[in-house]
Amino acid sequence: MYAVNPIHSINIEENENFNLTFLFSHSIIKTQWFINDIPIENTSVTYVCYIKNDQVILIINNISMRHKGQYKVQVWDILNQTNQSLMTIHIYSPRKNL
Repeated sequence: MYAVNPIHSINIEENENFNLTFLFSHSIIKTQWFINDIPIENTSVTYVCYIKNDQVILIINNISMRHKGQYKVQVWDILNQTNQSLMTIHIYSPRKNL
């Protein structure tokens, strides 16, 4: 099993909604998301994640500077094979009109 669409880095504007989708070569039955090596459920990040066949999706609305960092998803398939994908999210402030 492997990530079909590996993403290494992404830039996103602060206050935008963020939808991260990873596609894997096999159907996924379980996921675990991490931010800076901390399980996402142990952080203050409000998120939604779900599995859709061979895709894993993470949604964060109204992204802010506290969301920047290294994101990792670990996945398992029906044969208990595991794989992970890693990416860095860079957040920038919108330009203000002067």
